[in-house]
Amino acid sequence: MNPTVTVIVTSHLDSCKPYLDACLWALGQSEGVTFETIVISSARTPEKLHFPSTNIHAVSLDSVSKKWRSGVALANPASEFFLFLSDDVMLSRHALADMVAAARVTGGIVSPFAQAEHRGRFVMAPPVLAKPIAWSDSPDSPDTPTLTLTPDMTLEQVEGWHQEIVDRPRGPDIIAVQPWVAFYAPMMSRKVYEAVGELDPALDCRHNDEQYCYRAAKLGIPSVFCLRAPVLHFGSRTLSEAYTPADMDAATVAFQQKIQN
Repeated sequence: MNPTVTVIVTSHLDSCKPYLDACLWALGQSEGVTFETIVISSARTPEKLHFPSTNIHAVSLDSVSKKWRSGVALANPASEFFLFLSDDVMLSRHALADMVAAARVTGGIVSPFAQAEHRGRFVMAPPVLAKPIAWSDSPDSPDTPTLTLTPDMTLEQVEGWHQEIVDRPRGPDIIAVQPWVAFYAPMMSRKVYEAVGELDPALDCRHNDEQYCYRAAKLGIPSVFCLRAPVLHFGSRTLSEAYTPADMDAATVAFQQKIQN
């Protein structure tokens, strides 16, 4: 059966291998849509992945723009959508299918809804996971354990909560149109990708998501958050290690010049 979605997982650093493992484990629990997975890494050490995927390791693919281009080139020609998944994201079980549905409805660039959005563009209580406990009629039974999801979490902070992350209930059936969405896990149709084009290499470390969405908007292609598709984005796992402050400042200058033209 041909896949509906090609999931292109990008990884850059040896230090992110545990996050990549968690990312792929969660992806493997996805339901409701057929997909193939392509993992592209430029880490120094080739990963040994126990996951059904096409695995590409090449130190020369040292940027997001190169990885996207390579992943698209390797995708099954019948695949209708691309999900560009960062290695520090854990999808909930239905997120992939719900993002496909949102992409079909909007014809745009779709982002899932991570915990940073609750305290960023949207005024919402932070998501709280609950761990069910065995029933007991003892009056001394402990309260149900909970975990509040906050921006920039670590794997250590969610240890023992992986199943609850995947089993999170769907969020509200809301598609929120935005000027741009963060690219930790953007989905778009093949037609959208071909219309907008590749990422700008000059903006690999900063602003590539903003500029890509602005380019799409000029073509009438919206950028949206799919609140129905919650995910856990660990955040800040790669940029501070892979790029210097000077690199980021240069990207900001390039971005400002591009949006003024």
